[in-house]
Amino acid sequence: MTAAVAGATYVIHIASPLSGNLTTEEDYKPAVDGTMAVVRACSQHRVRRCVITSSIAACMNMLPGDKPDLLNESHWSVVEGNNKITKYGKSKTLAEKAAWDFKASLQPEQDFELVTILPGFVMGPPLRTEHTASVGFIKRLINGEMAEIKDDGCGVVDVRDVAYAHLAAIQKPAAAGHRFILVNFGAKFIEFAQPIIDKYVPLGWNVSQTKGVPNPDAIITQFDNTASREVLGVQYRDFTQTMVDMADKCVELGIVTKP
Repeated sequence: MTAAVAGATYVIHIASPLSGNLTTEEDYKPAVDGTMAVVRACSQHRVRRCVITSSIAACMNMLPGDKPDLLNESHWSVVEGNNKITKYGKSKTLAEKAAWDFKASLQPEQDFELVTILPGFVMGPPLRTEHTASVGFIKRLINGEMAEIKDDGCGVVDVRDVAYAHLAAIQKPAAAGHRFILVNFGAKFIEFAQPIIDKYVPLGWNVSQTKGVPNPDAIITQFDNTASREVLGVQYRDFTQTMVDMADKCVELGIVTKP
């Protein structure tokens, strides 16, 4: 890592290792250690600014009764004593906190600027055919493999807006020292599906359409994206277009094929 960062002015750490079987503290170490390796190298080589991709999972997993109606960058997920936090959420929270704690410990001659980006569920046209959670959702939806579309949802954002935000996080002086939530809005999964249903069903595709049983406990978290709009200049894309563009690209790449 040290050699990779040497001579760089800006560094973007866009991912951290994550296992599907995170059960013990040792299992979480790769995510934290990978992030720490990056920030230590940035300090050692006097990088001007480091941008780290975190996640809304690092701000939305709070204890029951503590969660506000609208989440912003001041909120952090609670790791200790929280049996509701996902393994992914715990991993991202620990990694991001470790980066900020490390920066706070630095002397002025060791310091660098830090920015963290907290995207929601990233949708939009993929560049490659590798399986991801987002692509998997579209593939099962278009292929009619969802027995039902669950009455639940999450915060969502277009991958192109995420890419823009990372670049802006490097370029905008006012971004230094801040977290930025990247969420267009909190959407139900049927809202994810509807633009694809509307376009692809008339074309003869066997798109899943059955709505799941209404879930009165499904509360879609809403996020304040003011900072991303005002500081980074993100102009969130129309969500309908996000989903149609994603489906079209999956067809073009052969990720899904018409029966």
